[in-house]
Amino acid sequence: MTDASTETTKADDPEQRARAAAEYEADAPLREAKRRQAIAEANRAALAAEIGPYVPDLSKVQAGSLTIEGDEAVAAAAVLGHALRTAAAQVAVPAAVLGVEDTVLVTTDPDLAGSDAVHGHVARRLA
Repeated sequence: MTDASTETTKADDPEQRARAAAEYEADAPLREAKRRQAIAEANRAALAAEIGPYVPDLSKVQAGSLTIEGDEAVAAAAVLGHALRTAAAQVAVPAAVLGVEDTVLVTTDPDLAGSDAVHGHVARRLA
């Protein structure tokens, strides 16, 4: 039988208390991180519940396909007009200076040159 007055319990042992206090202090950053994580998760859940009805569920969207068909280029007229004016300016003077014997028509009229340009473009693409 042991004497209760001589026996020290763990709670009364100063060394044991110091060790427990040190462990408690060492765990303080972990406890704080867990507390902040719980708060962040609660805030995230509250926000999701608040705005959830307004956000579409994109997981149910199925991928579609895109098919583009057509015979005409979208900017063909603008590109053709610019190219035609540039080419006419560069060809007009040398043809007159060289004295070409064949008849050369130099024009900046897109309607006159357009059909030939489209034909040439299609012929090059099909070749």
